Amino acid sequence: MTHKPIRVGLISVLDRDAETARVTFPDLDDLVTDFLPIIRKGGKSWAQQDDLPEVEDHVLVVFLSSSMSDGFIIGGYKLEDSDAPLTTDQFGTVFEDGSFAYYDRAAQSMVMHSAGSVIITGGNVTVTAQNVILESENVQITGDLNVSGTITGGGL
Repeated sequence: MTHKPIRVGLISVLDRDAETARVTFPDLDDLVTDFLPIIRKGGKSWAQQDDLPEVEDHVLVVFLSSSMSDGFIIGGYKLEDSDAPLTTDQFGTVFEDGSFAYYDRAAQSMVMHSAGSVIITGGNVTVTAQNVILESENVQITGDLNVSGTITGGGL
């Protein structure tokens, strides 16, 4: 290999659990690296986006020596969010407990799921929508309730 400390290649094998990958260099007769660690924003924090490159993504590799096993994958040219529950049309954050929040550009919607409670606080909280649907076994309101408009109901 002609030693260049920084090279561009393609992810050929991805080990998502170990956050490592093998990189192929088409300009070097498809020479392949050993598994190299992938540098990620935030490291191993408690909240992460799926920002690992996918197989066939172009990545930048920095070598610390002339060895194909002594380096790091710095990152890809594009981010793919393709780990459940996200698709290529969705961008967001997935947490280790299964909670997630993302924007779905195909459906033009924000989606949020929590494995536990959702708590929203603020001086004033305003929700503006054409329709608001609450689906719950029980709705509890503490404090005063002011209604402008008609109240209709069933099962009263």
